[in-house]
Amino acid sequence: GEAKARDNPILDSLLLLPVAQKLVSIEAQEEAARETRRRSEPRRQPTAFDKFVDRAWGRLVEGGIADNGDGDTVASNKRIKNSRDDCVRLAALESYLRPAIVPNERWDDVVRWQHNRRFVRWARSEFLAAKYGQALRVALKEYPELNVAPLQNRIKAKASIRNAFRRVDASSTDRDSTPLPSARLLSKELKMERWSRGKNVDAGWDRMTKITESLGGEMYKLPQSDVRIPIIAPNSDVSSLSLEDLLEVAGGHVYHSGPFNLLCEEGDIYEFWTREYVAGLASYLLDRAEAYEGETLVLDVGAGDGMLVYFLKGFLKKAAQRRLKRKLMGKSHGEHKGHTRSSLKLPKVLATDDGSWEIKTRSKVEMISCKDALAKYAKLGSRKEDKVRCQLIVICSWMPMGEDWTKDMRAGGADEYILIGECDDGTCGDNWETWGNPDFLDDQQTQEKGFSAPPHVLESFYRFDLDDLSKLQHSRF
Repeated sequence: GEAKARDNPILDSLLLLPVAQKLVSIEAQEEAARETRRRSEPRRQPTAFDKFVDRAWGRLVEGGIADNGDGDTVASNKRIKNSRDDCVRLAALESYLRPAIVPNERWDDVVRWQHNRRFVRWARSEFLAAKYGQALRVALKEYPELNVAPLQNRIKAKASIRNAFRRVDASSTDRDSTPLPSARLLSKELKMERWSRGKNVDAGWDRMTKITESLGGEMYKLPQSDVRIPIIAPNSDVSSLSLEDLLEVAGGHVYHSGPFNLLCEEGDIYEFWTREYVAGLASYLLDRAEAYEGETLVLDVGAGDGMLVYFLKGFLKKAAQRRLKRKLMGKSHGEHKGHTRSSLKLPKVLATDDGSWEIKTRSKVEMISCKDALAKYAKLGSRKEDKVRCQLIVICSWMPMGEDWTKDMRAGGADEYILIGECDDGTCGDNWETWGNPDFLDDQQTQEKGFSAPPHVLESFYRFDLDDLSKLQHSRF
């Protein structure tokens, strides 16, 4: 038969799971604080917790799964460079969490909770905070540029991380004194130097596959999806796995994470804007505006806090001024008179959002839905006296998963739309309707409609991947 695992938030609440999670989080933090204070006192005989930390450290750094035979040791925490004192909170978290999630140290313990996505997300967040919280707090304190990250009010980020942010209001002028961080600063201070700038879907499952195989299991790929799940015998012994390995094999994807992932999780950040990325996007938009005979309007839909548009305006102005300066170089004084500030062909940029995610705005954002915004602004430049209609370019950053706004964009009069986020098989939009990935066209759709070209192609839109710009992105997934 067909088995389905359902995630029931009402049942979780009745079972007081959220309360238990909160208590574990508080207890782990307090235990770690007590242990840190104790360790700062004069040396004395090791306590039971000392011995547990030593055992946990052995499992995290020296233990784990054996070498896989090709020289690639898969011990779960080989990458940890901190001292033993730095893993106190991680050990404290494991001392509270492990007995609850694997009381019998068997795989069937994991099966009980691995499909509860809210629980896995919580456990992932707690693990990342325990392992990388201190590094993130230090980075945020030492580098004000990193404080431009948007903290979304709809998520209650942990106070230990949230307090490290400098709050910025929409009416504040402090934004002007805090520039966007460079990609180099972000990569260096948030430990991202080894991150790949290209997308490799299979690499994200490598660690889970190794753990699964070490337990005698195999991976199964779900149809019409890149999601894989481990198939492991229920009585398999998991006592050799660290907490990191347990979360990884359960689908928590913590192994390839670091302080940047913690920042994104705690702040509910999907795209972290950097100097290089916004400058590259501004340059592209300026190219499009200069290539068009009439005026250009750039409309950011689902703009959230509005900071992309805020930064874009500044970078567009600087880029246009640099281009004008290059044009003026070498020209005579008489020729210069014809090139005034009005010669800067700047596109108009607007931010819109329907407010459904309750994100606090930090710059000017018009509260209007994507469809209504297109209906309103697509009419610009369409009057009879206008010789050329206004070119409309729509930007959408991290369209909600499973939703497709591009149909409204095309029907609403957009000449071009730029989609920022995961493409083809990720968590942005609909993988078929938005991106045209035939792997996500199920058998029923194929039988009903017959296989056809993607929706955007049928409406005379063609896709161009901005690969150079994509390599400058720093995103949550």
